[in-house]
Amino acid sequence: MNWDHFRYFTLVAANGSVSRAAKAAGVSHATVLRAIQRLEGELNVRLFDHVRSGYRLTPDGDALLEHTDVIAGAIAGIQRQMKARGDEPAGDLVISTPDPSIVDLMPVLASYCKRHPAVTVSLVPQSPVHPGRMREDGVEVVFSLTNSPPEMLVGRKLSGIRFAAVRPRNLDDPETHWILWEGGNELADLQKWNMQRLGGSASLTGSTHAEAVAAVRAGVGSALLAETAVPRNAEEHERAPGAIEIGLWMLTHPDLRGDARVRSLMRHFSESSQIPTSFTALAG
Repeated sequence: MNWDHFRYFTLVAANGSVSRAAKAAGVSHATVLRAIQRLEGELNVRLFDHVRSGYRLTPDGDALLEHTDVIAGAIAGIQRQMKARGDEPAGDLVISTPDPSIVDLMPVLASYCKRHPAVTVSLVPQSPVHPGRMREDGVEVVFSLTNSPPEMLVGRKLSGIRFAAVRPRNLDDPETHWILWEGGNELADLQKWNMQRLGGSASLTGSTHAEAVAAVRAGVGSALLAETAVPRNAEEHERAPGAIEIGLWMLTHPDLRGDARVRSLMRHFSESSQIPTSFTALAG
C-alpha cells in the first residue's frame, strides 16, 4: 500500500473536502480523489459518504482514521530520532514564539543564527502547547508563557514576565472599560480574573497583545499588559496595584532532546544574558 494514499485520506477527513485536502497537500484534486478510490479498492470498504457539505467519514473510515493517527505518530517519532543523529546543527528548525510585544526574543535568535549559519529558523505564532499539536504543526521548540508547562514536554524556565493593569489617566468615564486580547487559556483566565478583581466590563477584544497596547495608548480603556511593553510615560498612564507574573518557558518534545539543532538552540538561550525580563515602567 502507498502511504501517500493514507496521507490524503487523513487530509480529506480533516478538511471534509477533496479540494481543500488537495490544496493542503499541494497536489491536484484528481490526485487526491484517485488515491481515495484506490485505497477504498485495496481495503474493499467505503471510507467516505459524499454529502452536500462535502465528504463525511463512514464507520469504516472512522476506524481507519484511528489506525492512521497511530502510524503518523510513529513516523513522526522516527523522523525526529533520525534528525537527532546528526552531530552538527543543520537544517530547518521550527520555533513557536509569543507576541513580540510581550517578550522580544529576536536579539537572542539573531545571535544564534550568526553562530549556527547552517540552521534555518522558521518562526510560527504561539499556539496551545500540547505534545500532539507540536507533532501535527511540525513545531520543534516552543517559547511558552505559562505557569503550568505540560508534563510531557521538557525544557526550562528562562524568566518571569510581569503583567500589570494599565489605565490612561485622562479617561473621564468612572467606569472601567477593559481591553481584552487573545493569549491562550492561561492568559485569558488571568485577564478575566484581573477584570473581576478591579471591576468594570470588556469594551474591546483584540487578537494580539500588541493591539491591546495600541488601544491603551489611544485611550480606549484599561488592559492587562506586560510590563516590558507598557507605555513608559507615568504622567499619561497609571498602573493598578498587584502585578501578576507568568513564566517564560523554553520547551521541546522529549524525542527531540538529542537533536543537534534543538540542543544548540536551547543551550544558546540558557547561556544568554539577553533574555528580556520585566521592569517597572509606571508609577503606582
